[in-house]
Amino acid sequence: MSEQLPANVPLLLTIDDEEQMRDIVAEVARMAGYRSMGACGKLDILRALKPSPDVIVLDMAMPDMDGVEVIWELARIKSRAALILLSGFDLFVLDAARVVARESALNLMACLTKPVAIGQLKQLLIKMRLEAPIDTATT
Repeated sequence: MSEQLPANVPLLLTIDDEEQMRDIVAEVARMAGYRSMGACGKLDILRALKPSPDVIVLDMAMPDMDGVEVIWELARIKSRAALILLSGFDLFVLDAARVVARESALNLMACLTKPVAIGQLKQLLIKMRLEAPIDTATT
């Protein structure tokens, strides 16, 4: 589900199998000045990547299509989205995903552990929006 806000407002996509987590990230994204949409499940995720989100918040552990598979798909489509990885598992999972994302030439911005600190996520999103304005102009 996507919000109907002006196209010049950056779009954040949350990919997570937990609806509550998608809702939390969506609310933080709105507070930080982003439009927001969420995806869960392989088909939903693949469809959600079509509007080319500006920021993707990606959970690493999902049943249908895990985070590494999503990273491979982002590399295949040459995504330019800023990427924030989330994991409720140990740091080894995030470290491995970080390596895969960087080797795939993705725009990895941060790796956060669950439960995510809402203030930390909000500050990160605001900083990303203010320091590196996202070009949402259509060509």
